[in-house]
Amino acid sequence: MVETIDIIVVIATVIGVIVGIIVGIVTTIGVYIAYKQYKLSKKQARVQVHTEDPESGGALDQTSYQLISDDNETDDASASSIVSPDAGGIVATVHSSDCSGHVKAVAFLTNDIMLTITNYVRLWDKSGLCIGKMEHSNEFSIDNIAVFKGTPNDKLIAAGRGSGEILLWKADGTLLRTFNGSNQNVTGPAFSQDGTKLVHGSSDWAVRMWNVATGECTTMAGHSDTVISVAISPDGKTIVSGSCDNTIKVWDAGSGRLEQTLEGHDRWVSSVAFSPDGALLASGSYDNTIKLWDTRTWECVAVLTDHRDEVFCVAFSPTDGRVLASGSKDTTAKLWNIERRVCYHTIDCDNMVFSLAFSPDGSTLLHGCETTAKLYRVP
Repeated sequence: MVETIDIIVVIATVIGVIVGIIVGIVTTIGVYIAYKQYKLSKKQARVQVHTEDPESGGALDQTSYQLISDDNETDDASASSIVSPDAGGIVATVHSSDCSGHVKAVAFLTNDIMLTITNYVRLWDKSGLCIGKMEHSNEFSIDNIAVFKGTPNDKLIAAGRGSGEILLWKADGTLLRTFNGSNQNVTGPAFSQDGTKLVHGSSDWAVRMWNVATGECTTMAGHSDTVISVAISPDGKTIVSGSCDNTIKVWDAGSGRLEQTLEGHDRWVSSVAFSPDGALLASGSYDNTIKLWDTRTWECVAVLTDHRDEVFCVAFSPTDGRVLASGSKDTTAKLWNIERRVCYHTIDCDNMVFSLAFSPDGSTLLHGCETTAKLYRVP
């Protein structure tokens, strides 16, 4: 009798354990399903892009483009670390999981949405979560980017490729058109402030300006080597270009005529940027310096020399232009007080700083390094 009772107790215990396991499995499945539903709610809807422009009738790039958010990629690519809300602190760190090289370019679409370029254009929120990707099936990677912030309904994203093409998207992922002026690498695209013009450099030594609406192209020739960087003045009347020939050229945007050649850098001019009021031009160079030019006279009015290695990128704060940011091979990003012509803050980075951009309100700075893009609060 005792043995029978012992057997019953053992069986009851085993059944209890089995029930507990089943309950645990069901609970785990429920949590997983709830998590996936949450992730699905965060994903952006797929946007199917047609191969013809219904308004202009022009043929678009004959490949498939979608704005997507891939679960596997996003989980790996969105490891964000909120470090400090204080001035000068890191707001978020963005990790690019498929990065086969450095983060080539960064930009802001809004104060809360960032873009990075590795081989694709990715969109991130301010916490470091990947919320979308512009994907293309062409063999050529995307190397650089320009953004026209415009109004909520007319924001534009332009991305240059090694094939010589520039892809023009709406912010929702719709491909509007493809510009193709040569078969050489596109460098440093930039929009005019009103979004009607798009300018860029090229490995064929030329500067090209596109009418965004019509696709009409004006080609400006005069450099004797690759044009690395371009900028268009706030009033849209002047284009400047920096080149591997160590010069900066000033062009009339209306006629495409060469007006001035600025000399002074000893090596490649890697980046050029106008101040918001158009009064100053900043140029970064592989000679480790940044020069400031008075755009009324085109005379050099200051040389900033704190970087210990090649300067890859420069950008003015968009609100008042009182701060200039620069990124360098020396693994730092620096913030400069333009009135005093001094560096007032240095950001030590994980690696070389290839690109940087201010948020539209000037409160944060995004910079791209080898495999990460970090968002800083501007002190």
